[in-house]
Amino acid sequence: MVKLFAAKIATFVVAFALSGVASAVDFLRDFTIALPPDAKAAVRLVVPPVSDAVLDKSGPFAPLFAVGPGDAVWFSIEPGVLIDATKRYRFRLDATVSDITVINGGMLLIATDDALGFFTTDIFASGKSGNASGQVAFQPIVTSPVSGAHLSPGANGSLYLFGAGREDGRYEVFLLAPEATGSASNAPRMLRTMRKVFSTTERIAAVAGDGEETFVASGRLIVKVSAAKKGMTAVLLHPKEEILGLARTRNGLLFYATSSGVGVVSPSGAVEFVKAPNVVLRSVGDDLYLLLRNSFAVVKVEGTVAFRTANPSKSTKK
Repeated sequence: MVKLFAAKIATFVVAFALSGVASAVDFLRDFTIALPPDAKAAVRLVVPPVSDAVLDKSGPFAPLFAVGPGDAVWFSIEPGVLIDATKRYRFRLDATVSDITVINGGMLLIATDDALGFFTTDIFASGKSGNASGQVAFQPIVTSPVSGAHLSPGANGSLYLFGAGREDGRYEVFLLAPEATGSASNAPRMLRTMRKVFSTTERIAAVAGDGEETFVASGRLIVKVSAAKKGMTAVLLHPKEEILGLARTRNGLLFYATSSGVGVVSPSGAVEFVKAPNVVLRSVGDDLYLLLRNSFAVVKVEGTVAFRTANPSKSTKK
């Protein structure tokens, strides 16, 4: 069952005057959010909306979106172009990007049609920031087992990779879990071994988890696959819409996105608390990040643990 916060829903008002973004007081278009009452959840704008002129130039390419420590936001809003929205760098990669994510330590990981890797450049070594732009090279580190891979960082440093399998066309989910690089108790942990954790004939729209529990969205259904138990368990069947995105926080909360908003799977059922079209979800620790595709604005929801005990019949302004 899916419920909506029934009381007043807060609408964000933002004002920014930065080069390349909306220069006057702007409402975040078609965006409303409700927070649990009497809780420490908070919302703030991390990346302001761009102007309509910039949106018009972006074309039909669906933006790729990644977030790392310290609110480091990355975009790819046209094929082969990477944007560090925090430091305001723009790079053109010598490869077609299928997805991006930030792994533990803050490194940007890139998926192309046939490999995972990173880009190589010495621009960060200069310690300078600003509107830098230039060509960078893709450095592959492992061959991708699926075509056009999608990436999803796990809540405990793991990484999910999913897409259509190369051999039989089945949709598959692979997990890279952090492993110790030595026998010492303080040995660093790295992503080393890739293993398949799920396969289906149905198209997979989104994946989230922590390596022990994996959540997979296909159509209107979210299922859970557990490393300790064979088979899968239904978590949510949305009554109306397909699930387009998933994010799991460090405290174990599962958030989902549909074409019209964002919800959270709570003990009392699913609670929808954001109304906005085609939001892209990411999580870092216990924080949730929302990319609004109609403006490229990024909203951060802090203190998400409050949603664990939220009463779906109430809300509070923020």
